[in-house]
Amino acid sequence: MIEAKRRLRTNGSWAAQYRGNLLAHGQPPPADLLAIIVPDRLYIWRSSDPPHAPPAYEIDTRPLLAPYFERIGVRPEQIQPMAFEALVSWWLNDLARGDVAPVTQELSKSGLLDAVSGAQIIHEDPA
Repeated sequence: MIEAKRRLRTNGSWAAQYRGNLLAHGQPPPADLLAIIVPDRLYIWRSSDPPHAPPAYEIDTRPLLAPYFERIGVRPEQIQPMAFEALVSWWLNDLARGDVAPVTQELSKSGLLDAVSGAQIIHEDPA
């Protein structure tokens, strides 16, 4: 499960609390990984991690998402929440097809590449 939030200046503490709230108010994700992506960070946990555990991986997404922000001509601090979700979906689709550069070593080690490889991205309707 990957959650996209257009929130700036987050940290691992914020992400752990957000994940804990997600898990407390819903079903545990069926996937092996849970990821929260914001314009400048990607936080990743294993499904077996305790609810308020710090992220197993915290990755700088600025170099990963910069080409997408450039293509649409918007800076991260200007993008609207739904547009950010669409941008993340675009990036994930490219990642699933193996059409993304750069791919950092940390992103490779996190397990996210394996999790999305060949996957179909499904959008959740807003509540």
